[in-house]
Amino acid sequence: MANFFKESMAELEHVVWPTHIETKTFFKVVVSIIVAMTIFTYLLTLIFSNSLFGLRNWIHTPGSADLSGSPVVEQPINVTTESGQTLEVSAEPVTQ
Repeated sequence: MANFFKESMAELEHVVWPTHIETKTFFKVVVSIIVAMTIFTYLLTLIFSNSLFGLRNWIHTPGSADLSGSPVVEQPINVTTESGQTLEVSAEPVTQ
């Protein structure tokens, strides 16, 4: 094991390390590429998602929709209150 570390240290002496200026330049290049790819990916996602939503709306546009979140019941419903009184309730679906 000691031999491995000794040889590794000997190999590291042969490595040509970049200068401070080269390191700054490489860092700027890498960050620029990351920013450019992020913007590209965002724009691509925006275009595809808007295209798919537009296509969906173009294919299926309902005339009216039940926006109440409740099932549509056409006949009146009998509701008993806490006091024992029975009420007949009818409702219309919320449409837009």
